[in-house]
Amino acid sequence: MEGTVFSTLNQNNPYTLWFKLSIGYCRPSVGVELMCAARLAGRSPGLVGEMEGEMEGEMRPTVPRRCGIVAGLLMALHVALLTCSAFRHSPVIDEIGHFAAGISHWRLGRFDLYSVNPPLVRLVATAPVAAFGHDMDWSEYSDLPSGRAEFRIGATAIRAHRGAILQKFKYARLACIPFCLIGGFLCWIWARELYGDTAGIVALALWCLSPNILGHGSLLTPDTAAAALGVTACFSWKNWLQQPSTKGALIAGVLLGLAELTKFTWLILYGIWPVVWIALRWRSSGIEKPVALSCGRLR
Repeated sequence: MEGTVFSTLNQNNPYTLWFKLSIGYCRPSVGVELMCAARLAGRSPGLVGEMEGEMEGEMRPTVPRRCGIVAGLLMALHVALLTCSAFRHSPVIDEIGHFAAGISHWRLGRFDLYSVNPPLVRLVATAPVAAFGHDMDWSEYSDLPSGRAEFRIGATAIRAHRGAILQKFKYARLACIPFCLIGGFLCWIWARELYGDTAGIVALALWCLSPNILGHGSLLTPDTAAAALGVTACFSWKNWLQQPSTKGALIAGVLLGLAELTKFTWLILYGIWPVVWIALRWRSSGIEKPVALSCGRLR
């Protein structure tokens, strides 16, 4: 970076060191800093766009081949372990309710069953099952949330179909594995962005080999999917905070909506995000004002 951006500055200028340090610690205001540095060095402010483009090009991360291979192997191992668990273990009690509720969403077009959690994960999980025409006995259907009819309907289906429906549980579990891959990928790129390639691989390994992730990720439940999409939404929001744009805001908003559709736990983000944004705005205003004033005095 210094070979391109700072070569345009007068290295004997006493403000050059200040500029280098401020680029590292005040990244969101880099445009203002480039303008100030260009004026301090006696350069035309028209060079700011070119200088900023050079910085963005050099700061764009590239994935070393070795790290990419290791990450791919960890992902493959993760999928193998999840698939093995999905095929070997019998359904847990929550899966019975989620399975019945998911089929009801597709067959009946209603969302009364398992209304204590949003429907995204069970819609994804039961999509391949519903596509093959599976139906259930809805005689015990009830729209009362306190009745929890999904568990009675699911238990009736297991007693009626036995081995056949257990096989369909496996297909529903496999449909949830992509959520685990999303979570692992986000852990990798976020840790790598913060602390480098080694940290990214370590974070990915912790996700892929975590007993909690392996245990819940192979089930027809929303917990791992909620963790994965919640991390994804927060990562996109962090990117928008660093570089605000309409596109970034739309991406963060869509991902926040998807996270909310996995589990009601993420309702907390509606409170956390505005508070953090206000705090950052208040903090950055105290940094950018002196910089802006110094630029004004140079005019």
